[in-house]
Amino acid sequence: MITTRRFEAEISVDKYFENYVDVEGIAEKCEACDKHAQYWCCAPFDFDVADFWNKYNDLFLLAMRIKPDPKYRGKKFEGEELEAILTETLNKGKELLAGELYVWEKKMNGVALSAGACTRCTDGCTRPDGQPCRYADEMRYNLESLGADVNKTITDVFGLQPLWVEDGVIPEYFILVSGLLYNPKED
Repeated sequence: MITTRRFEAEISVDKYFENYVDVEGIAEKCEACDKHAQYWCCAPFDFDVADFWNKYNDLFLLAMRIKPDPKYRGKKFEGEELEAILTETLNKGKELLAGELYVWEKKMNGVALSAGACTRCTDGCTRPDGQPCRYADEMRYNLESLGADVNKTITDVFGLQPLWVEDGVIPEYFILVSGLLYNPKED
């Protein structure tokens, strides 16, 4: 059984951008990723990322600590079995975060930022085929693709320690971070 705990924080976009966003550095990491240009929520973008951030004054961050089913924790898995466990565990958290942020997005006149890559298209994203996003009204960019250092956010903003799969061993927990840019700046 998967268990979750949520954490919240608010920060000005200017402060977050200054301390946690590295647009150029993330662009290099994105280009090295084997999934580069495979999802509409990820780079490269047809807009200036700094301008995207700077349209808003405030950032609401929502983190979720997800404890995988105890039958998996501390055990080693490989290949498709490992992928299936990670998908089962992390997608549940992503769905919970996205659902909450979509509601706030409408109330706050903001834009949600997802935790990791989009999972809406179960049969694959249309980007590699040069087709437009099937669900453009539901797709949201993720924090990492917009240059955010999520690990630093987890440790500095939330005071938590991120854990990762190492050598196929499922950690005690994972932490997902999503956000909501709100309070648009006056033009």
